[in-house]
Amino acid sequence: MKISYFLLCFVFLLMMNEIIGQPTNTLSFFNNPRQAIQPVFENVPANQIKPLGWMKAQMQQDINEGFVGKLDELVPKILKEDIYKTAQRKSKTDIPNAGTQKLTGAAWEISMQWWGGETQGNWWDGFIRNVFMLNDKKAIAKATNFINHILSSQDVDGYIGVYGKDIRYQQEGDNGELWAQATLFRVMLGYYEFTNNKKVLQAVEKAMALTMSKYGETAKSPFKANTDFGGLTHGLMMTDVCETLHRITNKKQYNDFAVYLYKEFSTYPNDRNYNDVRYEYLLQKDELFVGHGAHTYEHLRSILLTYQTTNYPELKTAYENALYKLNFCLLPGGAGIGDEWIGGKIANADSNAAEYCGMLELRNFYNSALQKTGSSIYADKAEVLTFNSMQGARYSNGKGLTYCKADNCTQLNKLSPHSGFKEEDVRYKYSPTHADAAVCCNPSYGRNLPYYVSNMWMKATDGFAAVLFGASTFTTNYKNVPISITQHTNYPFADAINFSITTATPTNFTLYIRKPSWTKHVKINVAAAAIKEINGFYAITKKWRTGDDIQVFFDNNIQAVKALNNEIFLQRGPIVYAYEIPSKIEVVNKYTVGNFTDFTVQPTNDLYKNFVFTNNDKKDDLGFIYFSDAQKGNDWYANTSYLVGNMFNTKTMALEQIKLIAMGTAVLRKVTFKHQ
Repeated sequence: MKISYFLLCFVFLLMMNEIIGQPTNTLSFFNNPRQAIQPVFENVPANQIKPLGWMKAQMQQDINEGFVGKLDELVPKILKEDIYKTAQRKSKTDIPNAGTQKLTGAAWEISMQWWGGETQGNWWDGFIRNVFMLNDKKAIAKATNFINHILSSQDVDGYIGVYGKDIRYQQEGDNGELWAQATLFRVMLGYYEFTNNKKVLQAVEKAMALTMSKYGETAKSPFKANTDFGGLTHGLMMTDVCETLHRITNKKQYNDFAVYLYKEFSTYPNDRNYNDVRYEYLLQKDELFVGHGAHTYEHLRSILLTYQTTNYPELKTAYENALYKLNFCLLPGGAGIGDEWIGGKIANADSNAAEYCGMLELRNFYNSALQKTGSSIYADKAEVLTFNSMQGARYSNGKGLTYCKADNCTQLNKLSPHSGFKEEDVRYKYSPTHADAAVCCNPSYGRNLPYYVSNMWMKATDGFAAVLFGASTFTTNYKNVPISITQHTNYPFADAINFSITTATPTNFTLYIRKPSWTKHVKINVAAAAIKEINGFYAITKKWRTGDDIQVFFDNNIQAVKALNNEIFLQRGPIVYAYEIPSKIEVVNKYTVGNFTDFTVQPTNDLYKNFVFTNNDKKDDLGFIYFSDAQKGNDWYANTSYLVGNMFNTKTMALEQIKLIAMGTAVLRKVTFKHQ
């Protein structure tokens, strides 16, 4: 009998689940006075930034032709189930739909009552942000109908969620209540930021007031449970909701609740597979991350928010240790390993893959860390991850995604690279749903570019900061003066950006332009401005007028970088380059909706095995030359940017000219190579 990987994972966790021991007694410092650290930047509302260029085109394709716009039709049993109203879970044995698996009533299945909340919440979050950024009026009407339905589901006491009245706030096992609410509240707050509909904000605040009354210092702990299959500890991400509510309302109670949640998360051990970022484990600096990748990477946002809110030195140490551990997880394309588990491994581009959910959560952590610390290195990491590993998981027509993918992806045929392609694993293929594993990565993909776009600009105390680059328009105001700034660029394939400014009246403020770490020199042309380099940014101050512009030119060189597997890869700007392996596609499943399929990809030759880098001249670029074909436009998949150079063929014992393309455009690829 065939058993899905999804089922195998949870059977394993059922066997390994760690029953709660005694609560930790190392958290007394949480009783100390708090002095919040002022964030360097402030997030701007999501409706102020709109994509242009290739990002807009790709988002339109995802909504109009791809699975992002059609997922509710592709898996209607999950995404059209009225889980927030008429189909709320009625009892502790009310098992939800999780995909195409046959459920039997096992303990892990019963615990998954929150599962539909994650799937629906994450999909609607991405869908709503996409269609508002694209101003797709028909799709916006669909989103509004959903939000109105959610508002109509709210009970008199304020409750919004997937649990019926008889089982709310009562779970003794894997309580996914916070997680199911967090995913939905993120949807609602996103909708609020695009529409300024006060009823939506009021509904979230009322629901949060109820939840905060049920869980707290004088109530029960949300993390005191006897089992955890993931939903319990996913619930820590209610801190995302707390942070957004604090930003919108400036009410201290929300960040205080976020601190409480992290403290409680660190109090109870629960399952070791889901709490890498628990305070006690972070003190063990030399113990590598072992848990579920998506949990580990999303929880980094929670520890950072807690540290910033309290300024406890103990949490500073814990956060710095988390970053130290993270370094061992990173692949050349920027993703953190997690297939689904990190497993205490050091990232290997051949055998360790990354799950798309983990990619998104890590990238969103970088956005959060950038906003709080102002460190431009987080922006560098966010761009590398977005343009390489994340872009490289998407199929060119938007109709398929890989659930997991290795950087050195030499085959995608439902076999796992960590087993040497000997064990079956259905997540290693392209699919618009991955319903035979779990419908989680495809909803997560829909959140990718909207979250990148909404973090491209941030507010500084004396102006605004361009922290992430790409064609876009930022519309805001400064001291009640309407301002618009457009990035004209083909970034990341272009080395130049033109910022054009429109202001209602001439206004003094500072624009901060990030200096990427991979850029040797930056040339800035702007009239009558004072320019200073400060902490990885160029601060450009002047009285801005309509028609002003800033021309920025990046001097990017090809760099040979050593990966954690001791092999070498080439990077120029934020783009990592790869050898594209010739391949063929085999369709393994057809959907009744549209022209969607599941398909595997096999190599048609194995020449990549013979190539090694050689560098007799000791050049930093290993003798490769960069080419850019501007005539082909900005289509990712036209290979407008590539490297050409010689590699040594160990079979023919001769040098051969090789073309490397952007990693994010390749289906099968080899990124790292040995060096001689």
